[in-house]
Amino acid sequence: MHGQTTKIRRYYWRELTFRAMELFAEWAEACGRSPDEATGPEAVTARKQAAERALQEIKQLHETTPKYMFREESQAAIIERYRVEVLDLKGP
Repeated sequence: MHGQTTKIRRYYWRELTFRAMELFAEWAEACGRSPDEATGPEAVTARKQAAERALQEIKQLHETTPKYMFREESQAAIIERYRVEVLDLKGP
């Protein structure tokens, strides 16, 4: 997802969204409301807490059973492996 700061958030955005919605729905039902009716400052705080908790859960899940791999080869390694010729070009 464009603009996200971590690879966990970029790769797991769908899982994070759904889990945060589940956690918020649990909170709303515990307060005797439906998630659609839950508004106000306490609902905003609950949504933020649900998103943070979802992130922590996904991070733990990724550590034990990763769904995505984040390894990236360095540019220097790619240049060396494919024997890319590098030219120094001087501009005016």
